[in-house]
Amino acid sequence: MKTRKTAPSSFVRQEYSPSDLRDRGLTRLFLEFQSLFETYADNALGANGINHVKVPNFNQHVGDLERACLAAQTLAPQYDLGVGIAKKGTWLSFVFMLHGFPTYEMLVERVDFSSARRIIHPPPFLPSVEGKRILLFDNDVHTGKSLDAMAQNLLGQGAAAVDALLVYHISEMTRPVYQTYCRTRLFTGHPPIVGRNGSKMVVETVSQRPSSIRKMMTLSRDFASADDSVLVPLAEALGVSYIPGRPYAHLAPVRVVSLDLDGTILKRDFDYALWGEQGHTGVLWQHVGNHLGISPSEAYRRSAALLPEVSNGTIDIRVWMRHFNLPNSEQEIIDAVAVPVEKYDDYHGVVQHLRRSGKRVILATESSGYLLEKKLRDAGIGSDFDAIYSSVDMAGGEKNAAFFRAICQQEGISSQALLHIGDSVTKDYEAPRQAGAHAYHLSSQREFMHGSRGVPYEHQLISLQEIPKLVGGLHA
Repeated sequence: MKTRKTAPSSFVRQEYSPSDLRDRGLTRLFLEFQSLFETYADNALGANGINHVKVPNFNQHVGDLERACLAAQTLAPQYDLGVGIAKKGTWLSFVFMLHGFPTYEMLVERVDFSSARRIIHPPPFLPSVEGKRILLFDNDVHTGKSLDAMAQNLLGQGAAAVDALLVYHISEMTRPVYQTYCRTRLFTGHPPIVGRNGSKMVVETVSQRPSSIRKMMTLSRDFASADDSVLVPLAEALGVSYIPGRPYAHLAPVRVVSLDLDGTILKRDFDYALWGEQGHTGVLWQHVGNHLGISPSEAYRRSAALLPEVSNGTIDIRVWMRHFNLPNSEQEIIDAVAVPVEKYDDYHGVVQHLRRSGKRVILATESSGYLLEKKLRDAGIGSDFDAIYSSVDMAGGEKNAAFFRAICQQEGISSQALLHIGDSVTKDYEAPRQAGAHAYHLSSQREFMHGSRGVPYEHQLISLQEIPKLVGGLHA
């Protein structure tokens, strides 16, 4: 018999993994939680917290956060303060703290396994516990000795009562010394062995309650009825918006998925080296400077002043070659760039997945000519697309609403059947939406954006790996 720490069947979604999102609202909530939790742990434990605190993985243990929120909303009025036992109990006390409950963190070090002696590192500013009801937080227990040491310490300071809240009612005995401990106590039935997970012995931890602990509760049993509505107060504490159970928007069937190239599929390092950003002088401006007898920086300065007039917002190198009457060929300048063309890692498998689901995949880009040819060839993605559309070739400039309407006309689809994804707010989000298409904004840094650029969080992506799941949710 294999027994594992699993969530109830009612929790069928994953949480903040970019590759398997079902609820757009959870992205911001979980990433914000993770970020603030790390800050909380650093402040609460300082140098002692190094290598002691575990950032919770709610993608592995689905539903734990919901149960923790329900526990906080239920238990906080019944206690005076909480103490998290680092390393695994810290995230639980953090949840209670976000619900307005005073919490503190303590490290408990084991002297040796055979001894009940523990070294307790109290927080520097722990208030008096005399006459107070204390709630301890931990993941699970193996022998109960750490919990007992903590409870005895608090009771010795005058605490009225000490209870414990664990995440799980069972525990996997991963270390050989723990398994030996269980085997030597088999004849007593304490702790009871409820199964095995491979070579790991699984025991019922709630039976390990020491006499110093008045009451022991677990999220997995006592708060298993939690649903995602309990996340609303947590979201408010984190300063984010969350609507329980909100799925992807119900939209018309998407037949064609359009991807931007630069900053979406390809990293921009090659463009930076060509155009002169992120510390690069810019190969183009080196050629302009050599031709005009000026420095590359002066050539760049002159081009910046002429940008709206000459380039029409595109990255077409041929426009600047004609303007400055360069004797060099387009290929000569572009091939002089020493920085390689590189894909983002999260591009892997996305097109193939979309094709298997019956979607047509196209490329909508501002690159054109030899520059586009080189990027597709060097990145090895030229054959990935059913069609390639360049705004320079089709519209003579940057991507705009007219460009996306022209794509729909070429594809023979309505605008509602097109989904476009890219890293520019104006060109990849606003422009296709103005044309009536669906659009999502992808952070080029692959970090979650908080809507500061005018894109609602439900229209933001942090990974290309979200696209197959996203398209699966776009249905009538």
